[in-house]
Amino acid sequence: MTMREQFSEYYSPSDEEYLEYLSNGVVSLDTNVLLSPYRMDSQARGQLFSILEFLAEQIWIPHQAAWEFFNNRPNVLAGEDKVYQKLEAPLIAAKKSLEDHIKTLQGHSIVTTEKQQKITRGLDDLIEEVKSLSNQRDSKLEEALRIDPVLNRWEYLLSGRIGERPDATRHAELNALAEERIKSGLPPGGKDADKGVNANGDAILWLQLIEHAQEAQRPVLLVTDDIKEDWYRRQSGQTIGPRTELVREMRSTAEVAYYQQPLSGFLRRAGKALSKPVSEETIKQTKHHSARAATMHYESIVVSEILSLHEQGLAPMVQRLDTDNGIDLIVTADSTTFAIVIKYQSHVASAATVMRTINSLPPNLHALPIVISNVPLTAQAAAIITEWRGHRRQKPQWIHWDPATMPSSEFHLSFLASLQEARESRLNNKWT
Repeated sequence: MTMREQFSEYYSPSDEEYLEYLSNGVVSLDTNVLLSPYRMDSQARGQLFSILEFLAEQIWIPHQAAWEFFNNRPNVLAGEDKVYQKLEAPLIAAKKSLEDHIKTLQGHSIVTTEKQQKITRGLDDLIEEVKSLSNQRDSKLEEALRIDPVLNRWEYLLSGRIGERPDATRHAELNALAEERIKSGLPPGGKDADKGVNANGDAILWLQLIEHAQEAQRPVLLVTDDIKEDWYRRQSGQTIGPRTELVREMRSTAEVAYYQQPLSGFLRRAGKALSKPVSEETIKQTKHHSARAATMHYESIVVSEILSLHEQGLAPMVQRLDTDNGIDLIVTADSTTFAIVIKYQSHVASAATVMRTINSLPPNLHALPIVISNVPLTAQAAAIITEWRGHRRQKPQWIHWDPATMPSSEFHLSFLASLQEARESRLNNKWT
């Protein structure tokens, strides 16, 4: 037996093997991929459906993925809310700043009262337009749910290609199996154990996929942008392939080959294999949405770990922020306030990243800023942090924590050390 045969779970498929997935295999799509067209422009959406429609005979969707699609679809369609909020907030801030400046120009011979009113009236009109768009959200959402061209395309493509709804008995069995897997630490699903709602979803989807593979007896390619560590192997923030446990389980249980890819990787490689190339702009869009999901997931893990310090006798209060000042969380523990910046990156944190992060902090911040990142600092970046903390009133600290490779205890120790330093700094009146 060759090395490749013995350790096949560590290898990406060759071009011939990959084409076998597309020609004779099962191509399955996760919930996040089903929702992705709503976040694409028309050109990218067209390229995605062009490839999927070409592969229609190979496509099969677990019932769990389709059910989650319909549950999450209204939230995705309503996602424009935050876009309007992010448009309105800077406009209001700009108007306030402009009015304050205009007060200093009273009586100026060039900037007349009439011109001042014309300038501010222009900003008022923009703010009202954004508010109007936001106020129309409910009617737009109702219309989008009723008249949905994306859903129409999925209905056409997936007709007869979705797993059957499990009856009550089978649903209970799947939940029991999923809970048993999660307790045993078997991927996928362990990273969602504390999610509450649909905590068994990933495990159930996987069990349904294995069940279909046993029946179909064809190699399985899963396209998923769920980049959590219980789906993918990751190194320094980079996705390097599916969890080896998943490949081995599919092979031992269903006796078929298994591979999985994020949507961007699938579009690039499948497009090339099928001579239906996808534009770099489309790849860029899909990568952006995948990275955003990864950031949100990392933030939720950090919040969960900070809150879990209750078990160590610390009672932190965590406030999530939705602002553009670079701060993600405000944490108060033992009368000490921290401004938390969370940076999820695919490469080491460079000097440029450190400087951008530090310079984005509000100048009047009355808290100890802590940056938590899944990747380590370069030597030059670490030197900048050391120098900054030695001479500036604002003393940011940078905690490197990768949940995939480091136990929670290491993060807890780093965070508690930062808390202790904050107490000492406060006692020495170095900051308020």
